Amino acid sequence: MATDLRVLLIEDREDDSLLLARCLKNGGYQPVHQRVDNARDLSQALEQNNWDLILSDFNMPGFNGHEALKIVSASHPDIPFIIVSGAIGEELAVSLVKAGAADYVMKHNLERLPTAVDRALREAHERRLYRDAQTQLVHSEKKFRSLFEGAGDAIFFYDLTGQILEVNHVACKCMGMDRMELLTKNVWELVPEDQVEGFSERMGLLQQKGALVYESSLLQKEGSNLPVEVNSRLMEYMGQPAVLSLLRDITERKQAADNLHKALRAAEEAMDKIHAILRSMVDGLIVTDQNGRIALINRKAEELLRVESRFVVGKKIDETITHKVLVKDVLSALNGHYKEGTVEWESAIPGNKHLQIIQAGTTVVRNQEGDDTGVIAILRDVTRERELDRMKSEFVTVAAHELSTPLATIMGFAELLINQEDLPHKVQRESLQYIFEKTGALEKIVDELLNLSRIEFGLQHRLVKRTCILNNSFDKLIDEYRKKHSEYCFEVSLPHEPISLLCDQNRVSQVFDNLLDNAVKFSSKGCTVSIEAVEIDGRYRFTVQDQGVGMNPVQIERAFERFYRGDDTDKIIRGLGLGLCVAQSIVKAHDGNISISSEEETGTTVSFDLPRQPN
Repeated sequence: MATDLRVLLIEDREDDSLLLARCLKNGGYQPVHQRVDNARDLSQALEQNNWDLILSDFNMPGFNGHEALKIVSASHPDIPFIIVSGAIGEELAVSLVKAGAADYVMKHNLERLPTAVDRALREAHERRLYRDAQTQLVHSEKKFRSLFEGAGDAIFFYDLTGQILEVNHVACKCMGMDRMELLTKNVWELVPEDQVEGFSERMGLLQQKGALVYESSLLQKEGSNLPVEVNSRLMEYMGQPAVLSLLRDITERKQAADNLHKALRAAEEAMDKIHAILRSMVDGLIVTDQNGRIALINRKAEELLRVESRFVVGKKIDETITHKVLVKDVLSALNGHYKEGTVEWESAIPGNKHLQIIQAGTTVVRNQEGDDTGVIAILRDVTRERELDRMKSEFVTVAAHELSTPLATIMGFAELLINQEDLPHKVQRESLQYIFEKTGALEKIVDELLNLSRIEFGLQHRLVKRTCILNNSFDKLIDEYRKKHSEYCFEVSLPHEPISLLCDQNRVSQVFDNLLDNAVKFSSKGCTVSIEAVEIDGRYRFTVQDQGVGMNPVQIERAFERFYRGDDTDKIIRGLGLGLCVAQSIVKAHDGNISISSEEETGTTVSFDLPRQPN
């Protein structure tokens, strides 16, 4: 599509004007033109219309290109002016270009005219854009300078090294220095000595975030500190990265704030202590007023009662709390029937079949006149305590039983040896053998109790590590189990090459012994116990698998707890419930891992792995 073009032709010959118009049309333009051939008509045409382009002959009767260019340059310097003439000489053409002509085209070479017009129009457009940008820049600079000097706050521009680049008159007034004096300073010179470290940290934060608001002080010329609020932002100044800081004198505000802080300090400190105590309390706390409305509830109480403070504060406790035992205890205290002591109740936990046991104690709050003003209830989750009490009681019973059985055997055979001096030598040997075996059993129980003591106090097992070949130890232990438990089938898959580890051989054997003991203990006679050892990626993995009663997910989760002996009530399981707990402790001390997979009525697999060269 042709481009519209308004062309003023300065030409004394009509046929040449039509020729120029045709050339423009052939070059992709749709020219609308007017022809003039003297200074008066030229000036009038310039005033009456807006022209995109001027094409001018050089030699005309009583008029020439130089005169035409001077008139156009004086009133409309942005209109591209191209000389289209016969031969005028290179020197004259250059002088015309220097005077402001965009180009010159010889009439015998008009095929170059469209190209010259394209370039002249483009350059004129670029000049207008540049001039507009310059005008806008000047306007912006004036506006900036007006805002800069008219601001009520002190303004500092400084580079990233702290060198001050520009300041306004408010900054000069605040610092007690004139502009030239401040421009010789580095902003670090204005920072009080005791705040240099803090200013350095803030400069780092500013470069990370791009903007920062903070309070600080500046060192005035006479040496006093001026408290200021600083609003800093990274930006460019004169093409370089810089910091713009707006500083507001907050002397009066600081003084007012200091006075207010002094007046409120005691109350705030007391409230801070109260809130800190409430937040850090491991117990839940509820406070009600004399009407039973909840005035305060801490986070732990929300967790125990499964409520949110925003839904219960300000409402009556019997309308918002569903735990009837607690509500009854609080209301009884409010009604004058306060009883010392605690109450307990069981609460269902969503997604968990076990119940949570919560203990609560209430205290009546009275004012200075002795009137009841409310109730404080302290809530505590005692589920774990009750479970530990039960497990410890069971442990004491089991430990007593485990100790009494070998002791009875030892005492029986010892009594036999003491009272019957004429016993055959064979009987004496057998009796001593029984005593020796049962003493070993007692030693094992005592060792488990010592292990428990170390675990209770958070102590690691003392390991005596050396490079060991474990094959013989494992073979010997498995042979002992085969002899002792001949009614079980033991399937063994150990590597032919030596199992070489840097470890405490006795402790690793103890882990293996505990796992084999559990496999036999929780399996029926005739079942198979599988033992396997394989090397994987520089670690040895040992696995003991049985075909016993198995475990459910809850039992698996708790299997490594001390005292835990499962929930099997159909048979009495011997042992202290420490085997897996001790095994886990030993494995971790070797930088190893231990895990359990199990399915009820199918069996259990326990695996542990140890690095060949632990840290």
